[in-house]
Amino acid sequence: LGLKVSFVLADQARQILPALIKGKAHFAAAGLAIDDDAHPDIRFGPPYQTVQPVMVYNTANGKPSHPKDLIGGRIEVAGGLGLGKRLWELQRQIPGFRWREAAETDAEDLLEKIADATLEYAVVNSNQFELARNFHPNIGTAFALGPPMEIAWAFPRSTEPALVQKAREFFERIRHNGLLQRLIDRYYGHVTRLSAMDIEHFLGRMETVLPKYRALFQQAQEFTCLDWRLLAAQAYQESRFDPKAKS
Repeated sequence: LGLKVSFVLADQARQILPALIKGKAHFAAAGLAIDDDAHPDIRFGPPYQTVQPVMVYNTANGKPSHPKDLIGGRIEVAGGLGLGKRLWELQRQIPGFRWREAAETDAEDLLEKIADATLEYAVVNSNQFELARNFHPNIGTAFALGPPMEIAWAFPRSTEPALVQKAREFFERIRHNGLLQRLIDRYYGHVTRLSAMDIEHFLGRMETVLPKYRALFQQAQEFTCLDWRLLAAQAYQESRFDPKAKS
């Protein structure tokens, strides 16, 4: 558009729509699920990604196969994801089914609690689970909650139609020229390229071997001006942190 852009960061997802309504931003690009009933003062642009709400559990415990199996368990969902409506529906259908919205917590924190066994179940979107599984191989999905959801930018109802139309043209263009798919692959493509064994091996070496060489990588950062974590990642890729490996 030829305009100067500024980015406003929200601490929690639940703060985003209220900020839009108050005029603190022209639109929100924050992985928001389309929910036309979310607020009468909000409208959504064209969808650019599809996600599936899922129930996540710790694989060290038994895998629940039905929401009834969760009765008596502690279930949490992060605020602002638009998933509360589906959980309310389950609560009406299943006597004894209870859940809690963790308003001050994001999905990543909930999934870490699942991995640490400090929380029994969490409801997140499938893309959030897939990213977290690379760091927590002991989490899994029990079942889907309802149909998939589409992700889109959100605009205040008062937004000039010309801006929304520009957004539609933008997504149509990047979908047509392949840029949208390349962007999705950049952030989520590795999810399908890493096996559980790859992840467990990497995390194990990171905890047991990397501490021995961390100071050396940080020293190399001073000489090379390259982030020490990038240097460590390169070393893992080339030798799995084996000091005796030969090129």
